[in-house]
Amino acid sequence: MRDRRNMSIEDILHDIFDSHGLNIWDYSLSYLQNKISKRMSALNIPDLLEYAQYIQSNPNEYKSLYNTIIGGESVFFRDPEAWNFIKDSVLPNILQTAEDNIERSIRIWSIGCSSGEEPYSLAITLAEILKDNLSKYKIKIYATDIDEPSLTVARNGTYILDQLSEVPDNIKENYFIRHGDFYTISPEIRRLIIFSKHNLISDPPITNIDLLLCRNVLIYIDPMLKPKIIQKLRYALNDKGYLWLGKGEEHIDSSLYGLKPLNTIWRVFKKIPYQDYYQISKTSNFGQFIINNINQSDKIDKSQFKKSIIILDDKYRIISYNKFAYRLFIQNNDNDDLTEIDDRWKHSPIIISNQEISFLDLDICYQIVDFKDKIKYAIDENELVLIDEAEYISNDGKKVKLKIEVVPILSDNPTNRVVAILFEDITKQYELQKRLQMTIESLEASNENLALANAVLKSTTEELEMINEYLQSKNSEELMVISEELAERVSELDILKLYCESIINGIEYGIILVDNKSSIIKINQIALNMLKIKGDIYNKSLLDLDTHIDLSPIFEHTSTVIKTGKPYNYILETSLNNGNNLIFDISIKPINEKKTEGAILIIKERHKLC
Repeated sequence: MRDRRNMSIEDILHDIFDSHGLNIWDYSLSYLQNKISKRMSALNIPDLLEYAQYIQSNPNEYKSLYNTIIGGESVFFRDPEAWNFIKDSVLPNILQTAEDNIERSIRIWSIGCSSGEEPYSLAITLAEILKDNLSKYKIKIYATDIDEPSLTVARNGTYILDQLSEVPDNIKENYFIRHGDFYTISPEIRRLIIFSKHNLISDPPITNIDLLLCRNVLIYIDPMLKPKIIQKLRYALNDKGYLWLGKGEEHIDSSLYGLKPLNTIWRVFKKIPYQDYYQISKTSNFGQFIINNINQSDKIDKSQFKKSIIILDDKYRIISYNKFAYRLFIQNNDNDDLTEIDDRWKHSPIIISNQEISFLDLDICYQIVDFKDKIKYAIDENELVLIDEAEYISNDGKKVKLKIEVVPILSDNPTNRVVAILFEDITKQYELQKRLQMTIESLEASNENLALANAVLKSTTEELEMINEYLQSKNSEELMVISEELAERVSELDILKLYCESIINGIEYGIILVDNKSSIIKINQIALNMLKIKGDIYNKSLLDLDTHIDLSPIFEHTSTVIKTGKPYNYILETSLNNGNNLIFDISIKPINEKKTEGAILIIKERHKLC
């Protein structure tokens, strides 16, 4: 234990988080300070050092502080107007998409579900919309939280009346079962939800989600982590998925994350599909960067210009270019001396052409379909033109895949119209694209399996518990009748067992029953006497019995009968230590010839020879 006398608040927080397996930077420092102050006030401790000493002498305070930190308000149908928007504008679209799916599958994820009010509210809303059609859809609501005690409450689904203050009476009547002062979620709603422990920071996300609820969770997370978390949330959504954040969250620039705002008040967003998001995000700020800095090239960091760049006037004359564009498009052959280009490029990322070169004379202009017309359109309409996956055969005969941006550049003279053409080599990405697509699908499936492994196990347990509860709710008289019938059956079986044993013991021959491994199940006294067997016998192989008689021949023949399923008769002659000879007639028959489960040995002592 560290000396707490010189510990800062950060040190205390590190101890708290480390003891619970969390990272201290998962939450903002101001939020954590506020929570610690609440604990200090509750204990009437005015000084942080004194509180640190109190924690040292009262380890249970760690848990109290931890629960204070991660705890949050959880009520049914919080912000009714927001729920109305989800009910009227989001869920109908999700249901329509599911209607077009053979499985009618709907996947929803409630993050930070606490004691379960939010996921139950959502399940009830779906039930209200679908009515009698609820069972026709394959609905899974994944409800996760970092706090196991809260999840235990959520799984039980039982609440006091005060917790249902925002729930209309008809909802309480239709979807809750009352037990005195307590209300329990009905089985119809409970079966839709899978509760599981999950850390949004460190655990992989659940994927292919139609609606993701992460309401007032990001406010607890350190601002440095929020962009990564929002990207993770977007990744969890399918291409038509919706994200619902909390009203108390800070404003986010949804365009940076491929999200389209649907309701800015209640922070509801729709995912922009990858192909559309790609079209938007690929329009980099580089064109504007050139506009702002084309006349100040000596101030530009050369690392910004890793793309090939050619700048043209409205007559398609090349004004300037960078080293990469010269090498790829302008250089006549690999033997050209680049010394001059290198020297000039040291001082400016884009150099001014010292010779008149028409872009129309370059192979690239004709290898790209309608390239000239697209450049003209960019100049005339002053609009950005994008060309994806254009193919170009370079001077050395190699096929190159290019992503091209034609960026109009404004100048002080409106008659002096200029465009910058940016070429990005995407050959490697293009070659990997198909293989990556298959890999991504495989990784997503594996990722989901990892994330849901624990949830599936918990769900199975919950289903078994529900079945048990259902069985217990059956009429007690019916259960008693079944119990009595079972008792009668057991009694009959006991009588039958005694009867069989009396028959075996009453037969004048030796009887041995063995299983399919030649281990003894039953043997009568006559067989024990004939074969001179002593000591413990049951569950022992014939070879392990305590006797002076060599039973290996019996073992071998018995094994053969068990293996083949065919009966076998033979005579065993053996000698005792006193010189007497014994002769036995032995008949071995399989038990259940179709699927041999063992054998029965019938032994008759023929006579003794001295």
